[in-house]
Amino acid sequence: MRSKTAAKDSVYANDEDDEQDDETTSLTARADAGSAARSDDDGGDGESGAVTPLPTKVMFALVATAITEGFQMNVIWSFLPFMVEDLGHPGPSEQLGLWTGLMASSFFGGQIFASLIWPPLSDRIGRRKCLLFGQGTLTLCMLGFGFSRSYWPALAYRVVAGLLQGNQAIRKALLADITDKTNQAKAFSWMPFAWGLSSIVAPLVGGFLSRPCVNYPGLWLTADPSALLCVFPYALPCLVMSAIATASIICGFFWLPEEGKVTWCGAGLAVLAAPCRACQRSKRGGHATGEGDMEGMEIEGPPPPSFWRILR
Repeated sequence: MRSKTAAKDSVYANDEDDEQDDETTSLTARADAGSAARSDDDGGDGESGAVTPLPTKVMFALVATAITEGFQMNVIWSFLPFMVEDLGHPGPSEQLGLWTGLMASSFFGGQIFASLIWPPLSDRIGRRKCLLFGQGTLTLCMLGFGFSRSYWPALAYRVVAGLLQGNQAIRKALLADITDKTNQAKAFSWMPFAWGLSSIVAPLVGGFLSRPCVNYPGLWLTADPSALLCVFPYALPCLVMSAIATASIICGFFWLPEEGKVTWCGAGLAVLAAPCRACQRSKRGGHATGEGDMEGMEIEGPPPPSFWRILR
């Protein structure tokens, strides 16, 4: 009887040892697979320490849009109080600062709503289209602002300009789409450079070019009081800004990648539907391999929560 009990105990002990060995083997295999995946991700395209080069033309177009946006924000600071006074604000003269502040903040008030509307819209219709549309509306609104004859139309142009372009958020999303972790920091560092450059140059341009008939009365464009630049004394810096914006639109039209809707795959990675250097990788965890792999690619996991659900 004791021998049978001892035999059963030995059998149970052997089974338990086998189960422990299987669990250890499974855990070891998972750890090896995880470390292999991490080494693949760290290696970029398979080469240890390789840095993916930035797409030069795409980066130039994005920096141009950033300079344009910073330029139109900062070009008005030099002449805005004079412009509000000349346009005839609704309040008494003692409230000049109040109405100037309202004019200055109107664009950013529109940007509050644009930052909630345009990024999710760019996921649906494409980042390039939204960027170019924002640059176009910015150009037209800046021209309307410079040629305004009264306070309220100028204020309306500033509000509409803020509402109809959310390029700051879209630009960052597009940068994330075309870069990987080997070059992302370098790509994003160009955005503060563009902002700093425009913040230095734009107020100088606004100060030098506004009210040319007062500041430069001897020029042939300002000799006649009925000349265009005398009737609209703040149009010239707005024209310069619109020219810069038009140049950025041309660069974006030819150099920004032509993408479709953003596709969610793998662990929630947003990828472009057009080939770019960041997409020319081997297929790992839902990453795109190139031009043909994007169409008809299977969704490997549930999509991430929508933008509005995150806000709620």
